[in-house]
Amino acid sequence: MRTFVVWRANNDNGETCTVILEAQARFGPNFDGACATDPTQAWFSWTAESARDSEPMPPSTLYVYGEPNNAAVQRVRVSGTGFTHTTRVDPDTGGYGIAIPEMTDDAWTERAGQFVATIEFLDESGNQIDNYPLRDR
Repeated sequence: MRTFVVWRANNDNGETCTVILEAQARFGPNFDGACATDPTQAWFSWTAESARDSEPMPPSTLYVYGEPNNAAVQRVRVSGTGFTHTTRVDPDTGGYGIAIPEMTDDAWTERAGQFVATIEFLDESGNQIDNYPLRDR
């Protein structure tokens, strides 16, 4: 299980910026982030760890992160073909990050380089407040 830390701030253009740190990257932290006028509800990226000399590159892990735009959202569930993962929204930052280890390089190739998932925003009881389709094309 990978652990992510989420930061959020506003930039000089008035956009909300969500930045994620993968705290347990094999050879040091990995950062990613995005800025938008509205909260960055759902984005995805790959971890991009480096390798030491004479060691093979570690496998990349696809992850979904963001910041729900509704304060009632307490959990986020990400579902797609062959996976469902749920995490709590960080109470301090309002952000979340979920690794999708099922999306290996082979799975990515089988899906012709496409990632398709549904992000469900849930209240404390697990009731859906909203959902968001997430795809790369």
